[in-house]
Amino acid sequence: MDEVKEKFLEILEFYPHSYTVKVKQTPYEDLSNIIVTNPQNYTHHIFLPKKEDLFRFELLSALVVLGEKHHLLSTDYFDDRTREEFYDYIRTFNKLILPVRFAWAGKVASEHTPDYEKLLEETLKRIEIEYLNSLYKDNRRAALEVLPYIAFAKGLDPDWDFFNSEDLNKLLRDLVKAEPSVSNLVKFAKKFSRYIPFFGTFKIVKDPTRGLEVFSIDV
Repeated sequence: MDEVKEKFLEILEFYPHSYTVKVKQTPYEDLSNIIVTNPQNYTHHIFLPKKEDLFRFELLSALVVLGEKHHLLSTDYFDDRTREEFYDYIRTFNKLILPVRFAWAGKVASEHTPDYEKLLEETLKRIEIEYLNSLYKDNRRAALEVLPYIAFAKGLDPDWDFFNSEDLNKLLRDLVKAEPSVSNLVKFAKKFSRYIPFFGTFKIVKDPTRGLEVFSIDV
């Protein structure tokens, strides 16, 4: 694990960051809730996979930079008291948010990665593998399942298009051009709801316990 930490911190050195970064291990391989930002003492807690993963290291590094702008651009906060029946809504909501964060992370990564060509190659390879896996499971929405990875690649290479749908390609182009901000995060998440059904509404509120802005989901 020490080698994995060292490799991540080595890549992070190429990115501009002013927070202290504490690296921890996690058994989870998903790319959803991957950074916990604590703006009160300016520390990023990074949860790494058990193995070296260039694609994820670069993604984490870019999200650290976004997290310095606002923690909602890098992570989700899940309340311990969340009732189990809400998990499906949270997962669906996260599908609206991830493409936005990943597109901006790709944009940040394109400016600071130590090896742009290698990162783009790794990203396209990840898209191909995950897309084919989703197709193998007879998922008719396979392309939307890998949308966060596609958005990351679009951030890396704005001239690259994946979808047959010009409307969806245009949405990603507009997203990459947009300034990373909480208002734009909400704006584009709502636009993605045209493609990813979400039966509820959401807004940003201040958590009275932690004093942080969080997403409030009403279903």
